Amino acid sequence: MDKRTIIDKPSVGKTESYLLFSDLHSFDCDIKGVQKFLDLFKKNVPKVRRNIILNGDIIDVPYLSTHDSRFKSLLKAQAFEDHFIPEMDAEIDWYNDLIEKLGEYVTDYNKIFITLGNHEERCTRPGFINKTPHMYRPSFDLEYRLHVKKRGIPFIDYNDYFLMKANRSANLEITHGTHCGTTHLKRHFDDVHTSIIYGHTHQAAMQTFKGTPTCTVYNNPCLSNLDPSYMGGRINNWAKGASFINRTRDHIFVNICQMQDNEILDQYGNRV
Repeated sequence: MDKRTIIDKPSVGKTESYLLFSDLHSFDCDIKGVQKFLDLFKKNVPKVRRNIILNGDIIDVPYLSTHDSRFKSLLKAQAFEDHFIPEMDAEIDWYNDLIEKLGEYVTDYNKIFITLGNHEERCTRPGFINKTPHMYRPSFDLEYRLHVKKRGIPFIDYNDYFLMKANRSANLEITHGTHCGTTHLKRHFDDVHTSIIYGHTHQAAMQTFKGTPTCTVYNNPCLSNLDPSYMGGRINNWAKGASFINRTRDHIFVNICQMQDNEILDQYGNRV
């Protein structure tokens, strides 16, 4: 928990660009929206400069949630081969297909960064994994099943951080996010006391905080169904989108974009 993996600075005079997705939630993902962002990234950024960050809750894992009324009884019945593993396999196949697709937009898989979110973290929660026979545990090991080491993908656990350092602007921490509610921006800033970008809340927001230099907190929107079945039609304040991060050795620039009527808009409402 709270471990940091540093993303190397660009070479002198060079710029690196990152497209950050979070909260795709596998089968609720707006895959056409993902494609629009990828097309825009490809159009505007040379392949050698492109990086992609998958910032948690890329899959949904609802069958391991205590909110699922069947979860406890199925776990007690040890329903691994006929329920938990087939469900996991389907989402893992979806995730691996996504990684293969994203691999076409970068020069190497080490340009794809993966963060686990609270939904993926369900695979390792003690209430589940401690009751899982050892022979079945590899099925729920995302680092293993996504072939992270073989592909050379930088990978961090839930509640850990990727860290981008800058010579002149504030450093940028990247994590899935843990806080919700009306004060989540301030609470995430209080965790790190530097600039930070996270997902988790499915909202699009930003706020600056005093510091030397000034720090900004960015909340990246989701790119999934805004009215999933588990919401029961309840009104929410979610937004669809993704973020672009441009980085030199001295500065880090973040642009949170939203999708409105199938168009991508920047944080000022301009079409991009």
